[in-house]
Amino acid sequence: MSKQLILTGWGRSDYVAAAAVALKAIGEADVLGVSMRRLADVLEKESAGHEVVYVLGVGLERHPRLQHRKRKAGHQGGRIEI
Repeated sequence: MSKQLILTGWGRSDYVAAAAVALKAIGEADVLGVSMRRLADVLEKESAGHEVVYVLGVGLERHPRLQHRKRKAGHQGGRIEI
C-alpha cells in the first residue's frame, strides 16, 4: 500500500486524466474512483494507512462527515487535499 491515495471522480475521461497528471507529479499512489455521494464513506474506509489523500474531480458539498474526516486525518498526522 502506498502512503498516498488519489480519489478521483469516475465516468468521464477528464477524471482519468487528472488522476494521471497527479500520479505523475507525486510519484506513487493508490488510485480509486469515487462518486460525490460515496466520498465520505470511502474516505472513512480507504484513507486509513495513507498519509496524504488527494481528492480530484469530485463535486463537493458541505457535508459534516467530510469535514469531520478531514479534521480527524489532521489529528492523526495525515492530511486530505481537496
